[in-house]
Amino acid sequence: RRFSCGMACLALDGVIERMALPLSPLSPSPLGTSDTCAATDENQIWEYCSARELMTLGWVHTHPTQTCFLSSMDLHTHCGYQSILDEAVAIVLSPSHSPSQGVFRLSHPTPPGLREVQKCRKTGFHPDHQRNGQQPGNGVYEECSHVRWTAAAAVKVVDLRK
Repeated sequence: RRFSCGMACLALDGVIERMALPLSPLSPSPLGTSDTCAATDENQIWEYCSARELMTLGWVHTHPTQTCFLSSMDLHTHCGYQSILDEAVAIVLSPSHSPSQGVFRLSHPTPPGLREVQKCRKTGFHPDHQRNGQQPGNGVYEECSHVRWTAAAAVKVVDLRK
């Protein structure tokens, strides 16, 4: 069971496209592990989005064996997206647990979760942002109040893995 990740993009016509990042299973050292995922060939993703006038809304990743939450590494990944677009979302899919999906953002401006992660220089997993637990509402990140799940949304999945 490996983590996988992708980007959530919005077309100008309002259709959301979710793309799997190009994770090569033939890579000598796989980029998706039981605890992490990483993108490769970001230029391919940028070219795809640019050619279709897609706007990046955030990112999507799985927790194959864990619940829906943002780890310290997830918080740092999402910080880059939300620093550019305050409405950016981090979507977590957890097929083995309930709830099986969550949509999160760094708390901003109060409590100052976004600012806290922007200032942090640590890498890897670290407990600094988990002082009130790992679940949303811990003062660092929260569930997105501006996102609604709907069965009527048109979603197109594009797999860019090679």
